[in-house]
Amino acid sequence: MKIRFLRIFTPLIMCAILAAGCKSAGITPLALPPILLPATRLPSPQPDSTVGGPFIPGEVIAALPVYPDATPTTYLNPGFGPPSFPSEQSIYVSNEPGYQSASAQYTAPASAAEILNWYLAELGALGYTSHGEDGGGGSVTSRSIAFVLPSQPAVSVQVHVYSVSGSSMAPVFELLVTYIVPLPKPTAESLPGDIQSVKIDYLPDTSNEVTRTITDTKTINNLVNLVDNLPVSPGYARLGPMGVSPQTLFTLTFHSISRGDIVITDVTYDGVHFGDYPLLADPQNLFQQSVQQILGIQTH
Repeated sequence: MKIRFLRIFTPLIMCAILAAGCKSAGITPLALPPILLPATRLPSPQPDSTVGGPFIPGEVIAALPVYPDATPTTYLNPGFGPPSFPSEQSIYVSNEPGYQSASAQYTAPASAAEILNWYLAELGALGYTSHGEDGGGGSVTSRSIAFVLPSQPAVSVQVHVYSVSGSSMAPVFELLVTYIVPLPKPTAESLPGDIQSVKIDYLPDTSNEVTRTITDTKTINNLVNLVDNLPVSPGYARLGPMGVSPQTLFTLTFHSISRGDIVITDVTYDGVHFGDYPLLADPQNLFQQSVQQILGIQTH
């Protein structure tokens, strides 16, 4: 469950930050000029995050393209990490994995639409996919798009663009990279290398049920890799729409020479079940989308 309402209130929080900083200096908030920094991007891990080995968000953000003629700024810097509330962070944190982030802010002589469209084109060319746009209104309006690489589902690249109402200042945009550090996963919670076939049962026990048995080696290996790369699910509550209960979306039955049938079940608003092992997660629904593509199911 993502805290969508907090992202909606982000512009209001930003406005309060601006107002507080300006009042202390005795000037009008909208007249506050941006504070420029050198072009070096500073990683800013979230409090209590586990930062060990390579700092993945820092590596990713260092390789991201920057909008032409953009100038570094700290205009919307709250002083304790990224100004935006990352979409991945959950309100339910009973067993949250380590969380890391890195961010950079810029101003640019362009509209919010021009900045976002530029990143849609640039990151799309690098293999990133996006899942629609978020936004919020108020004294500071925001427009945001989150991107993900299918090969790195635990990493998210978010572009947030802020415009201050009534100000002649160019929009401020933030590049925010987040990484959800995987929880420990049992070695046994992986598929063997002798899978002969996979039976897919999509939407079981419904009028739209689709079943198919896969014997193509390439497709089998792809499904095996997808399952083996699923991370252990964080231990927070998952809530669906009011009145909607978790239900089985699909079941995969992997037939192994050495272990017999191994059943993997994807349950909506719950996670991916692999026997009695810890529940698995499907970040960005890439596993689900792959199964749908194999079956030729059209999604919107």
